[in-house]
Order: sequence, then C-alpha cells, then structure tokens
Amino acid sequence: MEILKLKSKYSYVSGKAFVDGELVAEAEIMASFTNLEELNERE
Repeated sequence: MEILKLKSKYSYVSGKAFVDGELVAEAEIMASFTNLEELNERE
C-alpha cells in the first residue's frame, strides 16, 4: 500500500496485488478516521 494523501480525518491509499509477478488486482481507497468515544457520546 502507498499513502497518496493523509489529512487529519481522511486518507487516500493505493495498492497492487501480484501473483507470480503478474498484476491481479489494484485499488485506490479513501478512508475516514473516527473517534469512537465522540461517536458514542452522540448516541
């Protein structure tokens, strides 16, 4: 995985999967970070 962009609450990463040297899958993923304590306080 390679970090493309990292912010305080979001990140963008990309990754590639190889089998026997051949590219079989690749993805770019956006993820968000959440503070579970703050989330639970809202409920």
